Amino acid sequence: MKTKKRKKKTAQRGKKTAATKHSAAATTTQRGPAGRFAASDKSAAGHIARCLRQARERAGLTVEQMAALTGRRKQTISKAELATSVSERTALAYAQALNLTMNELLQLDDEPSE
Repeated sequence: MKTKKRKKKTAQRGKKTAATKHSAAATTTQRGPAGRFAASDKSAAGHIARCLRQARERAGLTVEQMAALTGRRKQTISKAELATSVSERTALAYAQALNLTMNELLQLDDEPSE
């Protein structure tokens, strides 16, 4: 009797794992782990990085000044602008520091530079 229960529990666990894997795969196409933009989508990460850099440069700020305004480290700002590692929190901090919405920030790359 114990083996039947054990087999049933194992089968149920396997079903949950498959469902979890499927839903996790669907979410990683938009965002990677820990709220980071997916590195697998290089064009999206590159677009975000270009927007962040353009926003900072248009505001006439250095990387150090942007780090101070956002409360992030200089390394974090550099990595975000190089598309090495861009978290949602860092992108949001950029937008807030420059009084932009996320939509406005992410549309900067589409506009011609001044």
